[in-house]
Amino acid sequence: MTLKKPLVITLSLTLLLLVLLLALGIMQQMGLRHRQQVVAESEKVLFQYAIIREHLIESILAGQTANLAGLAGEMESFRQNLTTLVARADLPAESQLTFLNQVDLSGIILLLRETRGGAADADKLRQLQRETRLLGERLLLFDRLVSGQAQRNLVGVQAVVIGVLALVVGGLLGAMLLFYRRLDLGKPVNPLVPPDLFRASQLSALGELAGEVAHEINDLSNGMINYAQLLSDELAECGDRPEAEKMLGKIIGAGERIGAISGEILACSESREQGRQPTDLSRVVSDVLSLLKSRFRGQGIVVNRDLPDHLPVVPGNRRQLRQLFLNLLLNAQQALERRFPGPEGEKRLEIGASLFQDGNSEWLRTVISDYGCGMTPEMVKQVFDPDFTTRSPGTGNGLGLPVCREIVREHGGRLFISSVAGEYTEVIVDLPLI
Repeated sequence: MTLKKPLVITLSLTLLLLVLLLALGIMQQMGLRHRQQVVAESEKVLFQYAIIREHLIESILAGQTANLAGLAGEMESFRQNLTTLVARADLPAESQLTFLNQVDLSGIILLLRETRGGAADADKLRQLQRETRLLGERLLLFDRLVSGQAQRNLVGVQAVVIGVLALVVGGLLGAMLLFYRRLDLGKPVNPLVPPDLFRASQLSALGELAGEVAHEINDLSNGMINYAQLLSDELAECGDRPEAEKMLGKIIGAGERIGAISGEILACSESREQGRQPTDLSRVVSDVLSLLKSRFRGQGIVVNRDLPDHLPVVPGNRRQLRQLFLNLLLNAQQALERRFPGPEGEKRLEIGASLFQDGNSEWLRTVISDYGCGMTPEMVKQVFDPDFTTRSPGTGNGLGLPVCREIVREHGGRLFISSVAGEYTEVIVDLPLI
């Protein structure tokens, strides 16, 4: 039963969820800007009220109560700004009604206009001071309510973003589990490396990488959640925070990284293609090293690359060449791990590429050297036998190097291996440019 249909469905769902995650991220950014605007308007309203109250107190203390009527116009402008702020703050209807019922702006404006000075206005002045003091207290509470409501709206969107992210990660892990359970490597193989054997080797390599990829995805998701939490903390400061937008960008970038990792898995899982096209071998090697980066880093393996820029392209099948270098680098990793179970200064592998002339033909040579356990001359003679493996029972199927040789032969190239037990192993891949 082919895996093509489940792969297409999984990829489509993953892309759909990532698009949804991006849309939610944009919504969160718009919510952040709206909150900043509301907070800024709230600060302006509070500042306007402070100026009016200061003029009011100065006029009363100076005995210039006849000037209070002039403050009625300023209070009218204040009422309009406050009404606009209440409408834009997205507060629940009951909260708006409660606040407006507790604030008697019309009464304050009427008192300002009726106060003319004299002993008869003493009661009005006391009432005016009491009303303005209560107004100030209500405005402070209202400012807190506005900030809290804006933050709750952002946190709600953030919860949806994290939920969609969890669906993306869960979908990827579920797809990898499905692919792993559907592997069937128990069929007898043909020493001539037929297509079924080639496919079995691809699926075996994919199974080995499933654990590392799962850890990589888990690390990325943890980072995204942490950035989202930091964003929430920044928003609680009630100020203009451009750092919050940068953190949101990191969330989106991490989501794109998840998509890239998923693409690498799907690329390694696709069946062998027959088409040939100009292929950048440096890019192929870099893609495989990127996929194995987490495994190498976790085991303390140092990778020294010497891949010159602008290498000529080779006519080849990108999928097959990716499989070739994936198998070779996994073999090097296993050899290093057997010799150095823990981090060591010499636990390293080297990969380089160069051009050379052979008669009238120009070739591209790629050399992979590891300083692992190495092999004896007898083992080197058997490495291309399909049933031979240097790994412990149950961890290898002996298919990696036979498949590599078959891929190189199909590209008109040559594969050489030299090794010294306990010192190193060197694999040379020669591919013709034409």
